[in-house]
Amino acid sequence: MKRPFIDELFASIDLAREQVVLASGAVKVKLVQLERSYSVLTDHLGDLEANQVLSYSEVKAALEQCLDYIVNPFSVVKKNDFIAYLCYCHLALRRAEEAIDSRYGELGL
Repeated sequence: MKRPFIDELFASIDLAREQVVLASGAVKVKLVQLERSYSVLTDHLGDLEANQVLSYSEVKAALEQCLDYIVNPFSVVKKNDFIAYLCYCHLALRRAEEAIDSRYGELGL
C-alpha cells in the first residue's frame, strides 16, 4: 500500500488518554483513510467484497469505540475494551494491507 494503515500514526492511538489530542487525531485520520479505501474498493469490487477485504463495518465500529474511550472520560468503554478494540483493528487492518498489496495493488491504495 502507498499509505499503510499500520504506521507511526496508528501506533500513537495507544497513547490514548495520556495525549488525547494526538491519539484522537490519529483515530480520526485512520477513520478517514478507512472510508476512502472502502470507497475505492467498493467502486471496483462491490460493497460486499470491499467490506470483507477491509472488515470495514467491524473496524469502523472498533475505531469509533477507541475514539470514545480517548475523548470521553465517562465513556462506557473501559481500558481493557479499548485495548481489545485497538488490537482487533491492528490485526484486521494488517490483514487488509496484505490483501490489498497482493490482490488489488493496481488500485493505488
